[in-house]
Amino acid sequence: MTLGLNGTPIQGFDQEVWAEKFNYGKRDPQKSLEIFRVLRENNLALLKSIPKPLWENYGMHSERGAETVTRITEMVAGHDINHLTQIEKIVKGGNKRTRK
Repeated sequence: MTLGLNGTPIQGFDQEVWAEKFNYGKRDPQKSLEIFRVLRENNLALLKSIPKPLWENYGMHSERGAETVTRITEMVAGHDINHLTQIEKIVKGGNKRTRK
C-alpha cells in the first residue's frame, strides 16, 4: 500500500490475538516454513523492482507514526531473526512464549 499511495495509513495489531485466533500453535511447522519461504522470495523480488524514489514513500503507522519503505524493509529484514530466537527459547525452555 505504501508503495502505491504515499502517506497511506498502516493499522497496528495485537500479534498475540492474531496468533490465538489463527491457532498458530497447532500449525504444521514444515508448512509454515514453506509459506514463509515463498512469501519471502516474492517480497525480495518486489523489493528488487522498486524505483529509487519510492523507497522514501511512507505510511502512517497507527502506533509508530511515519515509516518509509526503507524503514519498513529494515524492520521486516530482521523480524525473522527475532522469531528464530523465540523458537530457540521455546525449544530449550519448554513452551514459554515471549512477546517481541
